[in-house]
Amino acid sequence: MSAAFPAALTQKNTTIMSVYQTTAQSLADVTWTTLVHQAKEVDTCNGYNPSTGRYTPNVAGWYHIIGQIFVSGAAVYLQIYKNGNVAKYGGVSNTTAVQATALVYLNGASDYVTMVGYQSSGAAAATNIGQVYNYFQAYWVSSGTP
Repeated sequence: MSAAFPAALTQKNTTIMSVYQTTAQSLADVTWTTLVHQAKEVDTCNGYNPSTGRYTPNVAGWYHIIGQIFVSGAAVYLQIYKNGNVAKYGGVSNTTAVQATALVYLNGASDYVTMVGYQSSGAAAATNIGQVYNYFQAYWVSSGTP
């Protein structure tokens, strides 16, 4: 016997994206850098570009954006950018990992979001790889405009 889900949870517009790094990314010391993720777990609207690190969904609405950065031996910072500008300040950590999460409105056409990371180890440092270390996720929550 299967459970029935409310219509809001099964609507056709729902877009979901989850990507992670399979290749370490070198981050210069004390420099904000757009993070790129090579592996897609899911991307229902094919909106993630692994060359630029941009997620551009084709459905307008409010999106829950989630990300994490992990760099061994470095203090790390993470921000969520919308259209090349800070949308939400994320986490700051004096340890090796930090997460950021926010609700961001995207117009479903030209708006995009990226994860932008920073590390301060005293030298260039590489991100750890794998789906538990460095990831970027988004899912559609609701329609409506800001």
